[in-house]
Amino acid sequence: MSSARYAITRLGLARSLGESQVGASRSVGSVRCFSDDKGRVLSDEERAKETIYIQVLLHLKLIIYLLISVLEFLNALLLIWIQCLEMKSR
Repeated sequence: MSSARYAITRLGLARSLGESQVGASRSVGSVRCFSDDKGRVLSDEERAKETIYIQVLLHLKLIIYLLISVLEFLNALLLIWIQCLEMKSR
């Protein structure tokens, strides 16, 4: 499993547990985030970098979805315009 996918899985788990338990990551029995399948615990700096990386990916995904929606809308307008031109030419 890639480190990014593993981090997303762990981030989703951490969010479902709530902010109070996530903030207590150094206590016994708390949620720990790992970087890879080796089981290495992330430092605070590494965890912050991975969180930012995930946020950037999610923002890019949202931008792509928005661009696709705009293109679909423009395609629909173009089809309507073509139909109007065909009706005028008759």
